[in-house]
Amino acid sequence: MSIHEFLSAAIDPPSIASVRASVQLLKTIDALDSTEQLTQLGVRLLDLPIEPNYGKMLLYSILLRCVEPVLTIVSAFAYRDPFMIPSVMEKQKSLKAIKKMFCESNSFSDHIIYLNAFNRWLEIQSTNDRYAFCRHNLISNTTMTLIDGIRRQILGQLQSAGFIRHDSDDHNRNAHKWVAIKAALCAGAYPKLIHFDENLGQFWCQKDKIRFHGSSQLNSDPNTDKFVGNHSKLRKLMPTNWYIYEEMIQMGRTSYAKTMTAVSTVTVALFAGKPVAADSQQPVTDLDSQSHLQIDDWIRFDSNAQTIKIASYLKEEIHNLFARQIDSLSRVTSQRSRDIDNSVVVE
Repeated sequence: MSIHEFLSAAIDPPSIASVRASVQLLKTIDALDSTEQLTQLGVRLLDLPIEPNYGKMLLYSILLRCVEPVLTIVSAFAYRDPFMIPSVMEKQKSLKAIKKMFCESNSFSDHIIYLNAFNRWLEIQSTNDRYAFCRHNLISNTTMTLIDGIRRQILGQLQSAGFIRHDSDDHNRNAHKWVAIKAALCAGAYPKLIHFDENLGQFWCQKDKIRFHGSSQLNSDPNTDKFVGNHSKLRKLMPTNWYIYEEMIQMGRTSYAKTMTAVSTVTVALFAGKPVAADSQQPVTDLDSQSHLQIDDWIRFDSNAQTIKIASYLKEEIHNLFARQIDSLSRVTSQRSRDIDNSVVVE
């Protein structure tokens, strides 16, 4: 029985379109196989009380040893935006200025704003001082408190499920390396990617033209803070053609991406999607000849055969490392389950 057939028997079944979209997404992130059965990754994602893409971010953060910052970002998005949107236009402008203070220079990221804002809030010990901090920065203290609770809950879940150890902080070895954090975010965010097409001078998400939402720090000149409407000019201010995003909203005929982070071409090539057969899988006789790495129907990288061969090899190795991590977690959990069962039987 397919997932759609099973859900159609519900009293108030979801629409066919929404079920198909959800199933396709789970297949895309490798949580379901082609027969709609859970993969090992899918089974592990069930252990986490968050959306699958956030769970995948966390699992990659374990592999990349940057759990704490990714956990904070995931917890913020698992609940709601802690920043309060003022009704007065003047204060809306001040909110963007406030967010800029939490956005590290040259990070080209909205995600880092939530990480830095939470860390600043967490450093404050006094309840009154926290309220003052939140009032000054248009942040909801209640939301921050709930995000902290979600964060602690997920951390406890990671520990109890055997994802990370209670007595070691090795999983945070790269917690201050933004490159590692972005790689984990990219692995989980896929397929939520945006690409700038140099030939067309336009940002694209698969077949749709995209604009950056006004709340994003990425649609302004980092030197002048002025809004940049021209896409080609905006791209020249960025270090890359690739971006991950958190949410896409439709306003009229235009799609706007919210909460974005610029990621390098290498990051997308190595961490987005699964390894697939490509030209690089064939024997290479001319290393200077053209080849390509195909991530999916949309994302493709063209370069010389040697570069593609190296990228394909690294991508497969990273994927295999991740798969082995998931497999080892499954075996640890299975052993733990057997131990619990044996204890129950003895009792």
